[in-house]
Amino acid sequence: MLNNVSVCRPELCAAIGNRVRHWEHGINGRFRKLDEGTHVMKTKLRRWLHVGLFVGLGFGLGLLWNQIAADRQAQGSLAEMKVVLCSQAASEKSGSKESDSKVTGIGQVIGLRPEKKDYYIELHANTWPSVLKRIRDSNIRNYSIYLAELEGKLYLFSYFEYVGEDFAGDMARIAADPETQRWWKETDPCQIRLPATPEGNWWMPIPEVFHTD
Repeated sequence: MLNNVSVCRPELCAAIGNRVRHWEHGINGRFRKLDEGTHVMKTKLRRWLHVGLFVGLGFGLGLLWNQIAADRQAQGSLAEMKVVLCSQAASEKSGSKESDSKVTGIGQVIGLRPEKKDYYIELHANTWPSVLKRIRDSNIRNYSIYLAELEGKLYLFSYFEYVGEDFAGDMARIAADPETQRWWKETDPCQIRLPATPEGNWWMPIPEVFHTD
């Protein structure tokens, strides 16, 4: 029976034991290196996570700041638009109020001295702002003066629209205005009052024979 059983000799058993211990030491060393590598990888991963977190946070703050700036700009644009719309509404309301009032068209004619022609044209090319303001304040709109030569004589034809309710009072305010009086001292010597002009008038009124809007 013992002939069929392998019996380990002492030197063989010692060699096998040494080999096993060598394998165990190598395996344990590999596991330690694996643990160390895992620790390093975890450390690097943590660092990358921190960097990614800060980058993401910075990017998010940048987007938030841009959004806040865009919202402020939009609010400013909206405020400007409201101001423009309010101004337009006020202008339209004012224009509507004038259009609702009665508009009276008035035409007039007067003679012009030939030697004063150029000076008269030059004056009206640079009409004084104070005179223009007085005209507008007296409810006169769409004021035009035309120059024509008929049979060798020069004539001025004027047309304006009156949008007020007290024509006589507004004309009196124009006549009493010091700046307008100074203006007339420049223009009156250029003009020739026509014989058919009604008493008290400088320009001769002419009737309207046709009108269409």
